[in-house]
Amino acid sequence: MTLFEQGKKVFNSTAKIIFSVTLSIVIIIGSAFFLTAPLHTLSLWRMERAVASSIQHPAETSLVERFSFLGSRYIDDAECTYAVGEIRSTNLSIQELLSRYENNTVSIFGFTRRMPVYVLIIDEETLTPIGEPTRDWIDDFVERFNTNEADIIYYLVYLYEPGRSDIGDYRCLEQGL
Repeated sequence: MTLFEQGKKVFNSTAKIIFSVTLSIVIIIGSAFFLTAPLHTLSLWRMERAVASSIQHPAETSLVERFSFLGSRYIDDAECTYAVGEIRSTNLSIQELLSRYENNTVSIFGFTRRMPVYVLIIDEETLTPIGEPTRDWIDDFVERFNTNEADIIYYLVYLYEPGRSDIGDYRCLEQGL
């Protein structure tokens, strides 16, 4: 075998190795991005299960609606915010209702340890910060239901974790127009 043929053989072998390694790296990184959507969906489902089964709601309350949110809170930002909540109704006084949820936390593996349970009384003046999904939930609910009934209190009980890494999940990247 000539020196030229040996060089060609070494070059071809080296090129195949470099191509294989590069392709493997691209596949591994690409798979990680395609796996992030199901991982975020699984995390959201776990949070939904926690709201439905881990929070001790007073017996004098009733479920009205459930909501969940996974995505970015702001335009041109890549971050995953999780929010899961239930709108409930009750005849309890506001003070008694709030005392039943006071200092209530939930622990969900993979989330903030001892995640606080938030409670908002719903009426036409209820305000939440811009960018939080609870704002849309409450606005939508107030448009559809009469929240001024004298003996019924509507309230939102929810879990909220903003600003987690998106790790390539397309739902967590809001693009401006």
